[in-house]
Amino acid sequence: MTSLERHIERLVEDQLSEVRAEVEQLSEDVEEIENFATISLGERRLNQNEANLAEFSASLTEFSEQTLEKVNDLESQLELQTIVLASILESLADADLEVDVSEIRDYQQEQLVTEQSASGNLEAAIDAVES
Repeated sequence: MTSLERHIERLVEDQLSEVRAEVEQLSEDVEEIENFATISLGERRLNQNEANLAEFSASLTEFSEQTLEKVNDLESQLELQTIVLASILESLADADLEVDVSEIRDYQQEQLVTEQSASGNLEAAIDAVES
């Protein structure tokens, strides 16, 4: 091999080494970009999930508040009706009229949850009618 051939071979080898180093660096850069994109995508998904969860939580809170308001309204109506019924029964007892309260008693037995004060008023009125 002549010196010119060796010189050309050395130049080619040097350039090839530089190209290999550049390709290796580019591969590392691509891998780093892929990792960043994957992390970024994961963060976006996490943020979206957090936003969805917050929206769902707000929706449940609103539903809960509306339901509680409706339950409170129903309880108020029930208490008012119980007071009216107790007043009617007391008036009938004061007028010495006999009243069949068996249906009211049956209704009370079927109820699992009653308000003590309204229920107590009704109980006293029924006792007054029965005596």
